[in-house]
Amino acid sequence: MNELKRASLLGRLARSLGGNITIYQIGFSLPMSVFVLLPEYSEGTLTLDRAIYIVVVAMGFGLLVALFAWYAVMRPLIKRADGR
Repeated sequence: MNELKRASLLGRLARSLGGNITIYQIGFSLPMSVFVLLPEYSEGTLTLDRAIYIVVVAMGFGLLVALFAWYAVMRPLIKRADGR
């Protein structure tokens, strides 16, 4: 129980697949959506359909990056740290 109290929120999120997905959706998909939406909005070419499409594509890429990071990076590091 003491380990859980000492672990930070980010550390706990990084140790699960759902947490990794959450981290990448907030840290990758949200900024990428804004990065693509702002220029289109400032040019006056942004429509609701286009905005939804951009957000969905960014979320898809965020999910793919999170899955790759979980299976290729985080799981092996967690197993190594736990001594398995």
